[in-house]
Amino acid sequence: MSLIFNQIIISDLKNKESKKIEFKSKFNLVTSDSNSKGKSIILKSLYHTMGANCQFDNNFNKSDILFDLSFQFNGNDYRILRYKNDFVVLQHSNILASAKYGDISVLSNFYKNELGMFVYLMDRDKKIVLAPPAYLFVPYYLDQDVSWKKEQEPFEQMGQFEKIARNKLYYYHLGLYSEEYQNLALQLKKNNEFLSDIKNTLHKKDNIYTSLKEELDSEFVVNLSELNIEIRNLKTIISSKLNNIEKIKTKIYDYENQIISLELLNEEIDKALSELKNTNLDKTKHVSCPNCKYEFDINLKDEIEVLYNREFLKNKKEKSIIDIDNLKNKVQDLKQQLKVYLNEIDIEKNKVYKKEENYKKFLNREAIENLLKKKLEEICQLEMEATIYEQKSRDLQLKINSLDEKTIKVGPIFKMKYKSNLISLGVKSFDNDKLKAFYKLAISGSLYVRSTLAFFYAFLDTKEEMNSNNFICPLIVDSPREGEQDDRNSSRILEYILTRDMKQYQVIVASVDADKYIDSEILQTNNINVIKLDGEENHLLNSEEYKSNLNEIEKMKSYFI
Repeated sequence: MSLIFNQIIISDLKNKESKKIEFKSKFNLVTSDSNSKGKSIILKSLYHTMGANCQFDNNFNKSDILFDLSFQFNGNDYRILRYKNDFVVLQHSNILASAKYGDISVLSNFYKNELGMFVYLMDRDKKIVLAPPAYLFVPYYLDQDVSWKKEQEPFEQMGQFEKIARNKLYYYHLGLYSEEYQNLALQLKKNNEFLSDIKNTLHKKDNIYTSLKEELDSEFVVNLSELNIEIRNLKTIISSKLNNIEKIKTKIYDYENQIISLELLNEEIDKALSELKNTNLDKTKHVSCPNCKYEFDINLKDEIEVLYNREFLKNKKEKSIIDIDNLKNKVQDLKQQLKVYLNEIDIEKNKVYKKEENYKKFLNREAIENLLKKKLEEICQLEMEATIYEQKSRDLQLKINSLDEKTIKVGPIFKMKYKSNLISLGVKSFDNDKLKAFYKLAISGSLYVRSTLAFFYAFLDTKEEMNSNNFICPLIVDSPREGEQDDRNSSRILEYILTRDMKQYQVIVASVDADKYIDSEILQTNNINVIKLDGEENHLLNSEEYKSNLNEIEKMKSYFI
């Protein structure tokens, strides 16, 4: 289900100026020979028209602009208009949706019901709501002003959801989460809160009952309910020890994962050492000083660098081997602790067994039964309620677990794709242990731009790997050469974007002086639609195009009058 932009008309109704831009279904490159020619305005206008709020430059007064965007979705033609905060969606001149006074929920419902594009998130009031359109487009848009500089969404007014909830939107775009998942999670949360209250009350009543029983006669079991109380107290002890066992297992799992990571690191170090060993250096290359005629070897520096790298890698491997031994010792210690806890649990189980042997004694305690009857009835009622809520929690958790299985698998896939894209973009100095699913690495300087681009494509590669068949939006990349990239990396970045096999995705990228950094043969071979802007500085729109588009502009303007 692919969304494709066909054409956008940007019209200033106050100054009577306009600009029409047409796009191809695959690769589009918007470029100019200098800045401030309107590249970013064109790219910002696309998703802004679709309902996401983009922040434009002060020279561009968006309140005077009529945005008119034609697009395709699954082969069907649509047209969306935006004027200020009002929207109209058309198909063959028929109005499909109309949102007035910034009621963005109308657009969200249109995208869900007509196009099958939706994201549900939990807001700050803990309510599951249909998210605004901006959340449909976040993973597909890199904005010049914020995306290359810091960890921030490219659109305005996105504070409705907490950061932890906003990160989950990637799972929607991968087709792993749905409205059902969020509702199940909320139901489980509420159910567990009720269960916790019941168990706290039950615990208090258990203590009262036990005190009464001890006051009368602690030697005998009163009845079956009394027996359940004693057994439950023992099982609480067992449960506590089981929790300790789970914590130990988690630590063992973590340490074993660290060992695997270090062993993989050693393999990479061995490979790097092998490559350094095979490095060919000219034996000598002497140069004579023109003044004193003294000769010196200019390849000495390269040889020292190779030797330094070898020693650095050897030291790193030695440290890694020590770390592996330490971790293995920790694992051994934890396994010994595990054995102790298992023995203690066996002891408690024997106590439970002995208590059950006293079951027959309750038959002879009718006198005490009357005294404790009221408390027993209360306890039994609470036990029944607790059983009902426990079963409901188990059922809900099973449903959530079935939905979570794929989310657990997607983490390693994303990290592998992120690492691969970082290396392809020339970013090789990063901490592999800090790679997390859908979190961008904080790398400083010009590397941050390439790290952001690698993150962007890692998500797309993960989506392809997961065979996600939900909606696909155009990839909008504004000024990817930000961050003072040198010529080599500028070429690397543009070629990386414009030569990848993007399958169903439409790509629209903007970059100044693009022809200096990407070969014309690449543009021709990949059938890239080059949109060259050569107008006046800070003046994308012009009166001539307004006149030529006047009839269409007047017709579209009529929807807002």
